[in-house]
Amino acid sequence: MKFEEAIQILSSKKIAPNAIFDLSRDARTKSIEALLIEKGISTKEEIEAENEKQLGELVKMISSMPPIPNDNTQNNNNTQKTDSH
Repeated sequence: MKFEEAIQILSSKKIAPNAIFDLSRDARTKSIEALLIEKGISTKEEIEAENEKQLGELVKMISSMPPIPNDNTQNNNNTQKTDSH
């Protein structure tokens, strides 16, 4: 099924656009995995191990990032800057 067709069908079912993109990415990942296994390039276990490795690296990278300030923190900082002038 073409992506455009999927958007038309799924958006009429009230699925958010970002969820449709997630489904598309999931389908692409599954198809690549299936082709790698079918052609004997990789095994399911190797793919799962690499996926776990990559997920761990992403989690480590994101965990080391500073937190996103919430709106209250931003408003308080703006107020403090205004009050000090």
